[in-house]
Amino acid sequence: MIELAKVLYGSQNYGLDGEDSDRDYKLVLCPGFEELYEGKMCKKNEGEHVVGVDIRRLHGLLVNGNPNAVELLYSVDVELIDGDWVGIYFDCWRRVYEGGYLAAVWRTFYAALKGLVLNGIDRNGVTPKTVARAFYFLEMAKYLAKNGFVMNEGVYRGDEVKFHRLARNIRFGKTGLNERVLNGIAEDVKRGFEEWKAEGQNRADAACEGHDWTKVIEGMDGMVRMIVRERGVLCERVGVV
Repeated sequence: MIELAKVLYGSQNYGLDGEDSDRDYKLVLCPGFEELYEGKMCKKNEGEHVVGVDIRRLHGLLVNGNPNAVELLYSVDVELIDGDWVGIYFDCWRRVYEGGYLAAVWRTFYAALKGLVLNGIDRNGVTPKTVARAFYFLEMAKYLAKNGFVMNEGVYRGDEVKFHRLARNIRFGKTGLNERVLNGIAEDVKRGFEEWKAEGQNRADAACEGHDWTKVIEGMDGMVRMIVRERGVLCERVGVV
């Protein structure tokens, strides 16, 4: 296998990181001949904070609108280890999402987003960190649904949008939030995810009318196959790596 890139994920990408925030990375991996021949996904971790992901798996997650995968497209720290393969691939995917692709995968995106943020509260308790994150992503989802499902760097990172400032106020306690208020916000967020489920899907269905994403996704599928063939299999077999 070949390491293609190391990509930061987590609160640094949407400005809610504090002194207690770790720096966690995804290591994007390209399969070689062995992994393909044996039908295996690449696996490689570097300690607790660097977790490997096979580019084929990452691709499948992006096709299905997985929010963890979408986050990598807008990371503030991308180290290209082996050429520009991932940089070009990410750039193409950003264009797809900026074209409104989220509408086509809104159901899976929204359900996964809800699960991620609410599980974070259930797992780690009601804290400024967990509540700010949950509030941020609910408001981001609502913003996207109201604005044509156009995802871009400014929306993801919260540039020039009101909900980012409010989330930071929750995260860093600038409004003097106590436990009762935090619990109230957490409950409001949980209700908000339920209340916006139908509205968001109705808007997504309307946005998808007359729009077929099949050819676009076929093109992205072809790009992944090209990366695996050219950088993984062929280079490995001729002894370049």
